[in-house]
Amino acid sequence: MDLTYRPLTLDYSLKSLQSMSQIPNDGIMTLPKGDLITMTSNWQETLVEKQVTYTLNLNGKIFLIENVPARVNEETGEQFFSPLTVERLQQTILNEKKPDHFIQVPVYDYSDSAA
Repeated sequence: MDLTYRPLTLDYSLKSLQSMSQIPNDGIMTLPKGDLITMTSNWQETLVEKQVTYTLNLNGKIFLIENVPARVNEETGEQFFSPLTVERLQQTILNEKKPDHFIQVPVYDYSDSAA
């Protein structure tokens, strides 16, 4: 299933974005110092539902979770997960569920590789 989203682009001239919390429906937000942020939707992103492999490096251990549902940007490959999927991923790893299988992977140091 193809889903097309129109995310908001950010046009700003600010010294700091630290105080941003919510953008009102009109797309213009005034910050305490009077700086303005204007939100416009001038590009289009196409996301496709796919099954991906989620990778996590936690405390020196690498975890792979296969067949995770995600929306993937066709152009950039960026992966987006639903809140329920993220919660299930966290519980799978934090509850130390027994793995389905193990794999052996080689590790390379980039600084030692030839140019």
